[in-house]
Amino acid sequence: MKHLPFTSAKFQGKAEQLIEDSVAVPLEKKQLPDSAPNVLLIMLDDVGFGSAATFGGPIEMPAVSEIAKTGISYNHFHTTALCSPTRASLLTGAITTRFIWEGSQRWQTVSQVMTVLYLLSLQRLRKY
Repeated sequence: MKHLPFTSAKFQGKAEQLIEDSVAVPLEKKQLPDSAPNVLLIMLDDVGFGSAATFGGPIEMPAVSEIAKTGISYNHFHTTALCSPTRASLLTGAITTRFIWEGSQRWQTVSQVMTVLYLLSLQRLRKY
């Protein structure tokens, strides 16, 4: 499995307690090669895995089937009965139990971890 490389650029700015005392220095933009990938991430919520004809079920979903046929489909992804932890897990790669509230105990949130979109942005890939 090929991993996206992390940027080797060192932070050149200055981070202070107050934003007005901080200095941002933008990173140099990279020119993407023609071979740069197109990444389309689709998550269908409340859809049973075996329901779509794409995966052997009875419900025809021609657009999903066409995208799956020309791309990569992941069919071993663990989900929970709640959509928010599943979405957070899909975006970060972290196990779903890291994104829940249990009583008064607060678990790690998406804003505290690196996301797929952030990793793509390090490669100067645009996100929409």
